[in-house]
Amino acid sequence: MEILLIISTVLTLFGIFRSQINGSKPSGLIDLKDITNKWISDKSWLSRLTPLFSGLVIVYNLLLWIVNGLNAIVDVIKYIFNILSTIILWVWNNIIHPTIFLTAKLVWHYLIVFLWKLFLSSISPNKLKEVFKRKNIIFSFKVTVQIFSVSILFFFISRLFDFGQVANYILILFTLVFIQFQIFESTNFFTSSSSSTIRKLKIVGTSIATSMAFIGLVLLFKNHSDKIILQGLGVTIAQISVPIILVSLYVFVISTFFIAPYLNKKDDNSFDLFDFLKQSSIRIVKYFYSLPFHFLGILIVSVVPIIIALIMSFGINLTTNKSMPEWSSTANNISSFIPIIKQNKKSIKSVKSEMLQQDSIYKNDIAIADSKIEDLTLSLNEAENLKSLLLPNQILSFQGDPFVGETQKFSFLETISASNYVIKIIKSSNDSIVREFDKYQKNKREDGIINTYVFNHKWKNPGTYRLEISPKNSCETGKPFSKIIDVDNKPEQKLAFKNPTGKNMICAGDTVLFKADQSKWVESWHWELPEGCKYISEDTESSIEVVWGNQPGTIRVYGVGAKGENQISVTTGLLVNIIPKIGSPMVYVDMIDDETINYFEYPTREELFYTMVNAEKEISSLTDSLNSASNSKLEIENSFSELQSSMNNQISNYKEKISDIRIEIFGLLLALIGFILFFSILFTNLWTYMVNYNYFIYDYEQEGIHYINSQISFYKEKNKNQPLLGWTILLLFSFLLIGILNLG
Repeated sequence: MEILLIISTVLTLFGIFRSQINGSKPSGLIDLKDITNKWISDKSWLSRLTPLFSGLVIVYNLLLWIVNGLNAIVDVIKYIFNILSTIILWVWNNIIHPTIFLTAKLVWHYLIVFLWKLFLSSISPNKLKEVFKRKNIIFSFKVTVQIFSVSILFFFISRLFDFGQVANYILILFTLVFIQFQIFESTNFFTSSSSSTIRKLKIVGTSIATSMAFIGLVLLFKNHSDKIILQGLGVTIAQISVPIILVSLYVFVISTFFIAPYLNKKDDNSFDLFDFLKQSSIRIVKYFYSLPFHFLGILIVSVVPIIIALIMSFGINLTTNKSMPEWSSTANNISSFIPIIKQNKKSIKSVKSEMLQQDSIYKNDIAIADSKIEDLTLSLNEAENLKSLLLPNQILSFQGDPFVGETQKFSFLETISASNYVIKIIKSSNDSIVREFDKYQKNKREDGIINTYVFNHKWKNPGTYRLEISPKNSCETGKPFSKIIDVDNKPEQKLAFKNPTGKNMICAGDTVLFKADQSKWVESWHWELPEGCKYISEDTESSIEVVWGNQPGTIRVYGVGAKGENQISVTTGLLVNIIPKIGSPMVYVDMIDDETINYFEYPTREELFYTMVNAEKEISSLTDSLNSASNSKLEIENSFSELQSSMNNQISNYKEKISDIRIEIFGLLLALIGFILFFSILFTNLWTYMVNYNYFIYDYEQEGIHYINSQISFYKEKNKNQPLLGWTILLLFSFLLIGILNLG
């Protein structure tokens, strides 16, 4: 009840507020004052009921005011609705319709309608029939054979010889140009056009040459950017080169798809670079947009070739025991063939070099072994010869005559049945016995070697001597055997002699006294003067006077004893220098060296086997050494033979590997010829469809007003600022809303 009163009061107040605003009261409102006046003046019996009706009038008027309040609310709502509708219509007409609605229409047209058209075009029966025409199949097969022959040949060469990046890029570029050439030729064939392919290639070649020239120019400046002048000039070069490079590369790429239809569509067959860039740029989006349907058409026309290729792939796998991925892996691994061949050749060269080295070592070892065997053989023969000098009843000693003071060794073999040996050294001149002694027979050796008796004698006096040995036993004296020995005196040697004395710094022309060594054994002195000097006294005395010349030199002297030539001294000297005249340089000469004493040494006697035991041991040792050396040589020969055989086997293995790799390369080359036919069959229909589709898509729905242009014109007719105005307002509201949300 309270709520109804509140609502009634609020509505009444709204009605009064509305009446005050528009200056009109609700129609049908009863004036209570008129009712009261009428009640006072009216004499009828009904006037008596006027007070009762006054209450009803008040209620009636209240209801009218409430209704007026409701009308006020309705008016406000209508006003607000009008404002909102105006705003909504403005937003619709100026924002949503030229932006979102336009976008929706474009999306519908280009994502639904246009795609449907492209779909229908891609599977058009006419296009499919064109692909399966006999003449088109034959032509496309020939083209794909050429393309895959060039591509696979370049791939084979580049992988086999492991070309660097630059060489690979050149081959790829050449392949792309060759494919472009085939596209141009195929377009002419499929469209029955006579457009010049060479002219198109010239355009492509010009774009490539321009790109390469300016890329090279940029790289040249980059490589020399450390030089300030070139660095500064590079700023201008970059601003010119980079756009030219981009444009030329764009022309090169896009000409693959659009240059043929562009030139064919031109009435005069002329080429305008800027017009070509414009026409291709407005078609490039459409081309990429149509690619899914392009691929769909390719897939449809390639069903039969794919089935044929699968059958052929099965046949390849069945015949060669290699699947397609395995053949692909083999082709990719071909780059390792040449390095392996080179490595094997290097290994062969290394083994041969090692063989030469080992052969040299072998020859050296054999030469050493042969030399050792030869030396041992000579030593053995010499030992045998020396052993043969030990003869029964003969005395062994070194060859040549001994000197006084020298100890001489003698030996002789035992005589059978002798018990002792009487040894005498007899001087031949008077048959006097110088020395006599006995040697007693030794027991027989277990090894069967005959006993040998050795003794020494030191000669004290020169002369001729007879060494006589007489074997004896208790019953008799055997036949003696002897040896004649001539003992020589030791040769005389010069005696020591002191250097002469005297002044060693004199003036030219001075008379100088010199003295020699005055040892007691000296009986005469013999002086030697330099050139230009002369004696003024006896030259055989120990002291002499000499008039010196004008040159320095060595004065020399030697002494002679009573024995004459058998008692002479070495020659010694004294260097005498000349004091120079004033203003003249000193003259220097070398002193003549003093004569040295050559002392007598006993000669080295030859080595002999003075005992049979030593001879047999040495011969046995040399025989063992000779056998060991022979065995060692045999081992060297066997070892070298084994090593040589092993190295020859290694070389054979390396050569066999090289031969296998070459056979594999040749086999792979034959396989690649087969794969050329395989891929040519697989891509024949694809080639026909692709070339025709590229030509078709160039002008597909290109003529007339495009849908997007017609829509933009529609909105511009209503408002020349549309749809740019709508997008601007939409973006401003969006930024404003985002800002408010971020602030919140």
